Amino acid sequence: MIIKEDLNTFSVLIIEDNSSDIQTFKEYFKNLSGTSYDIVDCSTLVQGLNLLKEHNFDAVLLDLTLPDSTGVNALKAIRDAGVDLPIIVLTTENNHESGLELIKEGAQDYLFKEQLPSGQLEKSLKYAFERKHLQFELNRSLRLYEETFEQAAVGFSNLSFDGKYIKINKKFAEILGYTKEELIKKEIEEITHPDDLEEDLRNLELLIKGQIDSYIIEKRYIRKDGSIIWVSLSRTGIKLNRNEYEYMFTTIEDITERKKLEEGLKSLIKEKELLIKESHHRIKNNLQLISSLLNISLMNLKENNVKDLLLDSQNRIRSISNLHEYLYKSSDLNTVNIQLYLNNFLDHLRASFFTDERNIKLIKNINEFTIKTDLAVSIGLITNELITNAIKYAFKNNRGGMVVIEAKQVDDFVLLIIRDNGIGLDEDIKIKEAESLGFQIVHSLVLQHYGTLDYSINNGTEFYIKLKIH
Repeated sequence: MIIKEDLNTFSVLIIEDNSSDIQTFKEYFKNLSGTSYDIVDCSTLVQGLNLLKEHNFDAVLLDLTLPDSTGVNALKAIRDAGVDLPIIVLTTENNHESGLELIKEGAQDYLFKEQLPSGQLEKSLKYAFERKHLQFELNRSLRLYEETFEQAAVGFSNLSFDGKYIKINKKFAEILGYTKEELIKKEIEEITHPDDLEEDLRNLELLIKGQIDSYIIEKRYIRKDGSIIWVSLSRTGIKLNRNEYEYMFTTIEDITERKKLEEGLKSLIKEKELLIKESHHRIKNNLQLISSLLNISLMNLKENNVKDLLLDSQNRIRSISNLHEYLYKSSDLNTVNIQLYLNNFLDHLRASFFTDERNIKLIKNINEFTIKTDLAVSIGLITNELITNAIKYAFKNNRGGMVVIEAKQVDDFVLLIIRDNGIGLDEDIKIKEAESLGFQIVHSLVLQHYGTLDYSINNGTEFYIKLKIH
């Protein structure tokens, strides 16, 4: 937007009935340098008032002795006509009391005509000229603000603290489906969705009390046609000359389409989660079916070594099946609470191996933390291999004892400790080179998760395993 105004020309209206004085004033203006003066003169107050209606002047030189008005009445008449210009009163009377009264009534200056050569009038005109510049910049700022407010691509409004609209722009009314004239008569309670009104009013109260300076919320409005729209609303308290808020400035942006998209995405995510849950459920059922088939095979087998192999495979399947059962019941499909998962899995192992006849106790010390699903699968398999291995080989000849499992998170690692007080591993055995399938599985899984595996043999065997979380 371009705002044009001639700031190099100063327009002056002279209201004076003495032609000799008028000529003196004109000669005076001709001799002033730096500014171009446009001089218009008249001899009566009525003529002056008509000229003020028809033209834009920057200042008025007013004689107090006119054919149709004298004294302060001439000044009052000009002010009563709504003229807000610098008025410089020129008179032949040297009366300071009259001068003070004129200043009180709004005159910029009160000068004696004899002071004209002294430069007093030039100083007074310079002040008026500066006022013109300031007024121009003020008007320009106001016009820029008004046009920015009105033409903004988002809704703007000024709201009083009793919930009434003071001012709204075109976009604000357009978003709500009203004309500006219709909407400005509404209160926020009338157009806000009932479910969102309490939150908006609560924040509004905090702002009024000065406990917050502004707030941003997402809320629903009820349009004129009854349809519901979502907006992002920002409201700020505006202070002018005092420390108290004068009004609230509000911006709104229509986010209805974004909300629809979000709801669509939520629906898709929920649908996908249901499908994944169903997949976990079916995998668990299939694994249980395989486990049942292995169980039938175990019942018909006589060779102990083959039975042991099938039993080991059955336990491995059970560890994975338990994880799928956990994920099916969980609300989070990406992470696993290791405490819940291992406790459930170990309860199944306890039922299978830790019978009264064996007199072997299982002691659990598992902290609560969450990890990714793939790492949970590996921890389940490692736990299964090492605990079942301890039960099978550490407590021979019905020897009683205990197996202890500890799990906790240390920085970016899972620390898994499994120990027993059995007869201990053969000191010559090397886990990494062992031909046992169980140890091969453990070693492979530790490498897969950039971990380490250490063990010691002292009144039993202790495995110390670190697995990287990320």
